[in-house]
Amino acid sequence: DNAILDKLLLEVDLVIDASASYGVTSLLDAQCRQANVPLISVFATPTLKGGAVVLHYGDGGCPTCLEHAWCGGTILPPPGRNDSEHDLIQPPGCAERTFSGASYDLQELSLQTVRLAVETLSKEEADPSLVQTLSFVDEKGAPCPPSWRIDILPKHPDCSCG
Repeated sequence: DNAILDKLLLEVDLVIDASASYGVTSLLDAQCRQANVPLISVFATPTLKGGAVVLHYGDGGCPTCLEHAWCGGTILPPPGRNDSEHDLIQPPGCAERTFSGASYDLQELSLQTVRLAVETLSKEEADPSLVQTLSFVDEKGAPCPPSWRIDILPKHPDCSCG
């Protein structure tokens, strides 16, 4: 599978991952870094209170660096990421429940993914890794119009991606 993916990455300028699976995103990130291809990952939180569009590229952070940033509080996670009394202590993926929501809620994430893809492809050099976090709730948890926050995602000193 890695050989097939390596061959495919020779023919692309950007990869978009909407698997919402830490394992898949990590695999793609490692392969894309080796091929010097930007990776954009996108996901909603299970409660659909928020989500994120993440650009992984170059000397910036990887999916594990993002987990470190969220756990360490240097980057705030999307609202709803840990809103369950039965949360597992693991990254999102196939073992996690999925969101409950309407397709129009996910359009905010889809549209921002396209914007970031166009921006990334139209630059001579891609931005460093960054996290664009979507929120459908205000600081008190009440529903509000969609809002976005952007954070740079540096490599974490405890991560082996460097």
